[in-house]
Amino acid sequence: MLLSSGNASGRIQSFLSGTDYYDDPPQQADMLMAPRRYSSFKFGKDPIVNIHPLDILVMIVSTREVKVHSKGGIKRFNVTQADVLAKEDWPISPSSTPEELKANEYKFTCSTLFRKTSNTLTSYELQNQDSWQWPTHVFIGTSTPFAYCFDLNHGNENVPTMKYNTQVASTCVKENGNFIIFGCSDGKVRMYDGRIRNNKCHQTIEAHSGSVFNMSISLSGL
Repeated sequence: MLLSSGNASGRIQSFLSGTDYYDDPPQQADMLMAPRRYSSFKFGKDPIVNIHPLDILVMIVSTREVKVHSKGGIKRFNVTQADVLAKEDWPISPSSTPEELKANEYKFTCSTLFRKTSNTLTSYELQNQDSWQWPTHVFIGTSTPFAYCFDLNHGNENVPTMKYNTQVASTCVKENGNFIIFGCSDGKVRMYDGRIRNNKCHQTIEAHSGSVFNMSISLSGL
């Protein structure tokens, strides 16, 4: 087992831990391996928001930067606060410079990886079956009334595939294939098209009187 953790100073640490397996189940609890450090590196100077480890990819999100790379270190996607702000129009406060205002008001707050399904497979996917499970998009919530979807196959462009008006700041995001669901700072849960065909909010649920900090999706309805 590889356990990864991120802290407020932007450092990522990974530890290896696990058990030795025996025929006698009671012995397994006594054979927990002492954890040892696998890696430690400085992602940036900003707090870590999310770490999404997958079999083939790792996505690390800080308040100002998102990176997706393979376990071997090959970069597939990178977007920064500056990349997004360069494409937005922001109000200017008399007491702040545009740069200060942007830096103080805009932060990445939540994220999730997403696999957009298709009825047809590309020739590459036919030859590489493991790629069928690769995430195709990343959804990023922010401290502003906007959230974004980026295509991981076009990571060098840093241009959102879709922009969502969540009315207020996004505090968490989940997906279940049919919907992209943002939990928001006004206590509402907002649901959007999971096939990324439009950015219309299909449903708003009054979930709480305060911010929504986490969500769980049960496909069985139980």
